[in-house]
Amino acid sequence: MNDVLDRPSGVRAADGAPPLVAAASAAPPAADFLADIAAMPGMHLLLAPDAPRFTVLAASDEHLAASLVTREATIGHPLFAVFPDANPANPEPSGVTNLRASLELVLHTRAPHRMAVQRYDVARPDSTWVERYWEPMNVPVLGPTGDVQYIVHRVEDVTARVQAEAELARVLAELTDERERLRSLIRHMPAPVALLVGPEHRVELVNAAFRQLSGREREVTGLTLPDAFPTLAAHGFDVLYDQVFATGEPWAGPETLVRLDRGGTGVEDTWFDLRLEPVRDAAGRVTAVLNFAVDVTDQVRARQAVERLLAESEHARAEAEVIRADAEAARIDAEAAFAQAQAAFAEVETARAHAEVARAREEAARAEAEAANAVKMQFLATMSHELRTPLNAIGGYTGLLEMGLHGPVTDEQRTALERIQRSQRHLLGLINGVLNYARLEAGTVHYDLTDVALDEVLATSEALTAPQVRAKHLTLRHDGCEPALRVRADREKLQQVLLNLLSNAIKFTEPGGHVALRCLVPPVTDGEAGRGRIYVQVTDSGIGIPVDQQERIFEPFVQVDAALTRTREGTGLGLAISRDLARGMGGDLRVRSRTGEGSTFTVTLRRVGDASGVMADRRGGVDRREDERRRGGDRRDGFTAPPT
Repeated sequence: MNDVLDRPSGVRAADGAPPLVAAASAAPPAADFLADIAAMPGMHLLLAPDAPRFTVLAASDEHLAASLVTREATIGHPLFAVFPDANPANPEPSGVTNLRASLELVLHTRAPHRMAVQRYDVARPDSTWVERYWEPMNVPVLGPTGDVQYIVHRVEDVTARVQAEAELARVLAELTDERERLRSLIRHMPAPVALLVGPEHRVELVNAAFRQLSGREREVTGLTLPDAFPTLAAHGFDVLYDQVFATGEPWAGPETLVRLDRGGTGVEDTWFDLRLEPVRDAAGRVTAVLNFAVDVTDQVRARQAVERLLAESEHARAEAEVIRADAEAARIDAEAAFAQAQAAFAEVETARAHAEVARAREEAARAEAEAANAVKMQFLATMSHELRTPLNAIGGYTGLLEMGLHGPVTDEQRTALERIQRSQRHLLGLINGVLNYARLEAGTVHYDLTDVALDEVLATSEALTAPQVRAKHLTLRHDGCEPALRVRADREKLQQVLLNLLSNAIKFTEPGGHVALRCLVPPVTDGEAGRGRIYVQVTDSGIGIPVDQQERIFEPFVQVDAALTRTREGTGLGLAISRDLARGMGGDLRVRSRTGEGSTFTVTLRRVGDASGVMADRRGGVDRREDERRRGGDRRDGFTAPPT
């Protein structure tokens, strides 16, 4: 992979192109370069800029597998002869037209072009077709004269995502249709029916029969029960609604007396067989109450009349029994209608469950994207390892030249060699930073936690940074701590954190300024002995950090001065790595700063004897940061700010 990662002489990628480089020169690509292209992760094609053919020069293994073609049938052939997008089941194919337009645009502008999601079907070996959706990007690789030498065609198969979105839309449409059928059923039922939602019991659906109970035809949707039907509220029905909504238990009230003025001729007694049924969502929570009523006024009045005549005639009693039987039959019919309504609600819940399945598929697609990000971090770590070897060789050979082992060295040559060595050390430091962060992201960092003498670590840090302090004409004040003071930490990683903070303080402090290194031991009560914290502070009189940037500086690749003209070098990884290392040792790293007044970085450490939260097998810093994000903020674990 090293040949692919190193940019060959004579060829440069256009501005904005991803870090993928082909073999150099206008001559045909080297065989090892083509082999590396074939083995690269992801789906790539290397194309010649010979429009309109766009001959395929190389193809990654993943691209061949996804497009169902062999390498022999692909390499050396015109792109659109290999991939014709000629599925007869697709009456209006646009893949060839869109892709050709994008490639010609890249040739014309010599700039990358990302295409929208395209349908571009793939032919199987048996001449059948597979419907596929792709998200392509075309990147030019430019030669030394600025001409396009090759075009890298990179695609991502998004068929699963597109199909999942289509399935979700279909299920939601079915859910909407089922809900509308239910509403239509309720609106056309002859018996009074109303659906009231929420604890306020607002009318969401009511049919004409229920609206006529008030004797007035008016719009009541969205009103509460007292506003929509004040007569029912006056009879205490709002209390019954509250009971059903709170307990989830249905309520039935046969022959319930309600005094209504339905025709504007005065209030009269009216009887109903009432049933209040709770309506639940997919999680089983009560969200509404369904009011179903059967007007049994005629039956009740008939029964009362029969009962008054019962003493006069057994025949009248028999007639009353017949009327009662009719009332029972009407009640059975009402129960059957209500059962139909319940079945309709069950169908709605089934449709909602289908929507949840579609949402789960979408989550699975997101998980696949996160796995791809992990592959990217592995690629970054591999690239950093491969670059360190030639850089170390540059440093070694430069040192040999400077010592005169290959002949006398003039003063001008020695000055040039020193500049080469400084640049080599700077670039090696940047690569080491990227490699360290990749290890933290991968969760492979091991912490060797021991009892560390803090005063020795501080003294070593002061000694290692003293040359930088003198070179920049700064003042470094070191307030040591008690020699017997011990912290639970990984000595090497603690040293790395402190050296990074001191180097940053020196870098961002102008000549004549000052830097301070001190440790703070807050008092602890007898009952808390062995469970305290120790704070190490690095303070400078530098340029300071704006308040809105003080959390972002701990994110990877973030710098307060991100302009191309900035005077201070760095990748923006030092503070991100330092905070992860501090938290990996059971501590933390925080900042307090004002613009133009300097900054104070505080490292929190655990005193020896504090075992709370410190595990023998530490997790990587990236896992800790992910836990904090899920909890909605930074981990504080009882953190108390040290005195200023």
